[in-house]
Amino acid sequence: MAFLLLFSVICHYKNRYILALLSLALAYNFRAEALIFFMIYATYVAFKQRKPFAVLMGFLLVLPWSLFHFVHNGKFQVGGSNAGGVMYISLGQLPGNIWQRKHLDDVAVKFTQDRGIRYPWSLEGNALLRQAFMDDVLTHPVAFARKVYRNAFQIFKGGFYVWEAKDPRLRYYLMQGAKIYLLIVAILGLWRVARMGIQFDPVAVMILAQIALVAGLQYQPRHMSHVAALFVFLFLPEAKAKPRERLTRGSGPSAAI
Repeated sequence: MAFLLLFSVICHYKNRYILALLSLALAYNFRAEALIFFMIYATYVAFKQRKPFAVLMGFLLVLPWSLFHFVHNGKFQVGGSNAGGVMYISLGQLPGNIWQRKHLDDVAVKFTQDRGIRYPWSLEGNALLRQAFMDDVLTHPVAFARKVYRNAFQIFKGGFYVWEAKDPRLRYYLMQGAKIYLLIVAILGLWRVARMGIQFDPVAVMILAQIALVAGLQYQPRHMSHVAALFVFLFLPEAKAKPRERLTRGSGPSAAI
C-alpha cells in the first residue's frame, strides 16, 4: 500500500490524475484506510479535474472485496471485518480509562465469545464490536475526547516506524528526527489546507485525514509510516496543469519579421 500511495502522489504532481486515482483504488485492496484516500482524491478528480468517468473506473477497482463478502457471506460490505475489533480495543489506549479496557486483541476475543460469537473478526463479531464501541463513546463522550487528544499527541511524541538500528543512539536520533519531521509537516499541511479554498490540495487533505483517523481510533508508529513519505510533497508547489507552448511554422516572434 505504501508504494501505491507514494506512486499515486507522484502521478498527481505529474498531472496524471487518472493513474493517481486508480493507484489509490488498488491500494484499498491491501489496507482498508486507503478507501479514505481514494474518496478524497475521487472528489478532487470529479469536481476539480472534471473526470467523472475516471472515478467510475476507480470504483470498479474498489469493488472486489465487497463482492467477495457478498459471494461468501451474503452481505455487501465495504472495508475489512476487523474494524470493529480495532475500534473496541482502541479505547484501551487511554490510561486508566473509564471502560476499564486494555489495548489487547484478547479483550475483543473475550467480549465476543462471552456473547456466543467465536471469532471477533467475523461479520457478526465485527458488527457486535462496532456497536459496543459506539455505545461506549456515546455513554462517555468526554473520556473519548481525552483519548482522541492523547492519541493526537502520541503521533508527534511517538513519531513513525523507523529503521531498527543496532546502535541505540542512532535509533534514538532517528526517532527524534521522525517526531520533528511529523510536527513540521503537520503544521505545513494545516497551513496549505487553510489557504486552499475550493482548489484544495488533496495530498494535504489525505495526510490530515490519516492523522485524524489515527487520533480517533488507534495509534501505533506503523500507522503513520505509510503516509510519512508523502509529507515531502507538501513542500512542492501545488500541482497545476501547465499547457505547453508550441511554436509552429509561421508563428512566434520571428513570424512578425
